[in-house]
Order: sequence, then C-alpha cells, then structure tokens
Amino acid sequence: MTMMGQSTGRTSTGATRWVFGVLVGLLVAGSVQAQAPGTQPSPAAQAAAARYQAQDWAGAVEAYREVVADEPSNGLAWLRLGRALTEVGDATGALTAFQSVPGTGLQTPFLQVFEARAHALLGHTDAALVSLEQVQPGPGLGGAAALT
Repeated sequence: MTMMGQSTGRTSTGATRWVFGVLVGLLVAGSVQAQAPGTQPSPAAQAAAARYQAQDWAGAVEAYREVVADEPSNGLAWLRLGRALTEVGDATGALTAFQSVPGTGLQTPFLQVFEARAHALLGHTDAALVSLEQVQPGPGLGGAAALT
C-alpha cells in the first residue's frame, strides 16, 4: 500500500528488487577508500579495476583472483571479486569472497548490499534482509540518516 492507501502492485520479489535497485543506486554515488592515502594500487589491481569498470565480469573474476592471491589484505579486491562472481552467476563463490572483506579493515555499505544480492539470488531471503539491516548510514548512502 502507498501512503494514499493505493496498492503499488509490487510483489514481495518486485519490492525486494526495487529496494536493491534503490540501494545500489545510492551506493554508486558514494565512494570506497581502497588504498591508504598516497599509495597506488598494484599494476595487477589496476588491470583488474579496468575490467571491473568495463563490466567485463569474467575478466574481472580472473584478474581479481590473481590480486587477492597476491594481496590478501586488499579489501576492495575481495569486494569486487565477490561482485564480479555474482555477475557471472556464482553467488556462492561471491559470498565466500565477501567473507574475506571484514578482515581487511575495509568498511563500506557496498559489502552488505552485495551480500544481500547474492543471498537473494540463492533464494536466501531472510539472510538477504539481515545483510540489508546491517547497512550503516553514511556518505555511501548519499548521507542518508537511516534506511527505514
């Protein structure tokens, strides 16, 4: 129901997709600090980033697997590996990659949103909602004070 009492016509699956779409849109406006100030990504990380930004998901998976093998503390590489795995249909592999992000110290709402998407693709609705509930408000959410 809308605030005016009219039905939106969305199913729970449609509503879930809408919520994910809105959150991802808000997150795209934010940024992720991946490197310490004044440091440059490795050539391998730069090459992987180029594939990721070009949405060459299979190429990004291959490239980011190499990066995380050489740089296991690179949180952005783990995050992007998980996203790329989701895009090629390996949601289970994505969740495994996402589990490595917190240990790197990278803090970003992208993690919970991407985890939620992988869980949703696997049909784990409750786990997807738990991930979304863990999203912390911040600049990555356009400065939103809360999600609800």
